[in-house]
Amino acid sequence: MNCETLSMQMTNSHLSERRVIMPQGIIGFGDIQHYLLAPLVLGEGTGLFWELQSVEDRHTSFILMSLPQLKIGNTTLSEVDLATAIRHLGITPDDIEIYLIISIEVNGKGEKTVTANIRAPFIFHPASNRGWQVVLSDPKYPMAQII
Repeated sequence: MNCETLSMQMTNSHLSERRVIMPQGIIGFGDIQHYLLAPLVLGEGTGLFWELQSVEDRHTSFILMSLPQLKIGNTTLSEVDLATAIRHLGITPDDIEIYLIISIEVNGKGEKTVTANIRAPFIFHPASNRGWQVVLSDPKYPMAQII
């Protein structure tokens, strides 16, 4: 399978763009620590999908999906699991925004599968402009939940 860039008409709304400093980076991209977080406008909708764009490497960006209700499909993030995962960061669940990293894979027939990584959400703390990708320890959270 190959990963593919989301091929929809997307434009960033720079009015809502926020700087993000990620002390540990995204898993697999730890050397990149400075990003811009901006909503993606898909047709008439906005707010569900976001772009996390590196300011250090313009070729590195991630599509994120906001998760305001801690639920996607049949999976609900436990507030206890989330609090445990962020406790060492010195922040509380009430102070953060939660996003899931989205992947798009294309099989040999050209069929696309869109998944969200629930096991390792992106956590944004707006008050400090800091972000982290945390790994939840419970294996009930899938790394590739079809959305």
